[in-house]
Amino acid sequence: RKWTVFEFAIQRFITKRLVRRLTDAKVAYAPAAGSLVESFQTVLSTLAHLGSEASFVEAAFSAGTAMVPKLSSGIAILPRDKCTLKALDLALSVLELARNNYKRDMLSAFSACIAADGKVEVSEMELLRVISDALGCPMPPVC
Repeated sequence: RKWTVFEFAIQRFITKRLVRRLTDAKVAYAPAAGSLVESFQTVLSTLAHLGSEASFVEAAFSAGTAMVPKLSSGIAILPRDKCTLKALDLALSVLELARNNYKRDMLSAFSACIAADGKVEVSEMELLRVISDALGCPMPPVC
C-alpha cells in the first residue's frame, strides 16, 4: 500500500494537468504547506534522501543548496520520515506559484542534488520530471 515515485508522478500529472483541462477549471488546493523556503527545503530534502546512500545524503543536499544561496540560508535537511509524497505534493503546489527566476534556480538546485553522487537513478529522473512539470519549466540536463 505504498506509492512508488512513478505512481505519484502519474497521479500528479492526471490531477494537475488532465483534470484541469477536462473541467476547464483549476483544481482547488490550499497552498498551506508554508513558505517558498520551507517548500524548497522539503523538495530538496526528498531528492537527497531518494537516490543517495545514507552516507551521501548531506552532500547531495549541500550540492543543491549551493546553487540557490538566496533560498538556502538557514535551512537544513529534513529527516527522512518528513519527506513523504504528500509533503512533496504540498510543497510543489507552493513552488509552482513562485516567480520564474526562482523556478529556474530551484530546478538547477534539484538537478545538482540528484547528480551529486555521480549517478542518477530512474526514480530520481521521474521525480525531476514531476518537479519540472509542476514548475512549468523544461527538464534541465542532468550531468
